[in-house]
Amino acid sequence: MRRTTDKIDDLARRAFAGERGANASFANRLRLRIAGERAAMRQRHTRTVAGSIITAVAASVVLLLVFTVDWSKPAMNSTARSNAPANEVPAPKAGRPGEHAQPKPEVKPEPRPPANESEETPKERTEDAPKPEPRPEEKPHPKPEETPKPEPKPEEKPQPKPEEIPAKPDEVEKPKEEPKTEVKPVERRELGAVIGLEKAARAKIRYGEAETWRDLAQGEKLFAGAQLQTGDMVDFTIGAASLRFDGEITLEESSIELRKNSLYADNLALTQTLTITAGELRAELSGVAVFGISSSGLRIDVLHGKVQTSDGNVVENTGATLSKRGLSKRQMGRAAPAKLLKRLPARVMLREDFDKEPAGGLYGGLLKPGLAISKGGNDTVAFKFEPRHVLLPGEVIRVRFRVSKAKSLLVQMFDEAKNDNFGHEVASWKSGEWQTLEFKPSNMLDRGSGKVRPQAGSEFVNFQFHIEGAPEALLEIDWIEIARLEE
Repeated sequence: MRRTTDKIDDLARRAFAGERGANASFANRLRLRIAGERAAMRQRHTRTVAGSIITAVAASVVLLLVFTVDWSKPAMNSTARSNAPANEVPAPKAGRPGEHAQPKPEVKPEPRPPANESEETPKERTEDAPKPEPRPEEKPHPKPEETPKPEPKPEEKPQPKPEEIPAKPDEVEKPKEEPKTEVKPVERRELGAVIGLEKAARAKIRYGEAETWRDLAQGEKLFAGAQLQTGDMVDFTIGAASLRFDGEITLEESSIELRKNSLYADNLALTQTLTITAGELRAELSGVAVFGISSSGLRIDVLHGKVQTSDGNVVENTGATLSKRGLSKRQMGRAAPAKLLKRLPARVMLREDFDKEPAGGLYGGLLKPGLAISKGGNDTVAFKFEPRHVLLPGEVIRVRFRVSKAKSLLVQMFDEAKNDNFGHEVASWKSGEWQTLEFKPSNMLDRGSGKVRPQAGSEFVNFQFHIEGAPEALLEIDWIEIARLEE
């Protein structure tokens, strides 16, 4: 401490400095007093900070209640409080925020100086010593002012709902049905159709072992996988080929399986190959043949063309039996073919109805809807074949026509290899009436010598129907058909 002129300050400085003659007890009291005052200041500072924190927390709670409590609802009465709204927060205590009464620091009694104390030590002056701070009286917290109750809002009367117009029966919303998982039908390739069927045959059809047999119908389309059974003859087609069976067969994508009895097949002069199977046995037809199931294997009788097997070929007018041991040749049977060939329907190879121009083009006569017409005393109805027509054994030509004022009628076809026409002269007709002409092209004669007949396999380029007669002579053709009959 620095020197001053004040005696008390000088006495205190000497006591703290421990100078000679200074009162040591006085210095101790000063140190205790200073330490106590410093401790009291720290406590006051700590409590001030704590009070500020508490006040801030209380303020946050009040703000939270203000924003979360629905003050529009009337408060419920409580037995503990008089008319105070529910969730009401009491007002904070009066006074500055964070200011609270501090506890009085504990002051130990100052030790009295000993009796032999130097005369220079001044007497204790109680009036100059710092007096303990009086503890402020705790004032009672003022009662929080009652928050006025919010006036209840007038009850809102429910607005009457508009009358619902009953829906018409047709407009009633039906419950939605859960979409059914449709099982897509198996796509099968169409192979042909039934063209001849006797009721006594009691023919049945099904697709797969899981299905039940049902009656086979005339004209019914046949698809791959069809299983057919009959007690008599059933005629059907596969593409342009003609077939007949009795017993039981299965139509596959590229073959026909013979399971029971016999099968007749004709694909003569067609590019379409027919494959006939019987279990593990397999034969390919290019012509006309009869197949039958026997105890020794698959019987094959060839009428025209040939049948190929892995063990050799079976040619026209011969027979053989195909088994696991191989192919055994024999004479062609007669009983099975005769049974299947009885009343066999014709295989149609070409038909022109003149609803439109023929594929090769009409180059003679006029085309009217459904008719080809030739007018004049020396005229013709003529069209080209597309592709060229191959003459087959058992072939017939049919023409439905009507003529008037005609002197002669001639049908002819041109053979490019022979460079000549082969013709058929119509012997008789009825003028002005519709009639059908039928003849075998194998009986036609060449125009050069009038003696040569065309052979099976001859290719014809065109078809002509020639009329000679009066200038007003008329020829009308309804349709032309070329078919093959098994002889």
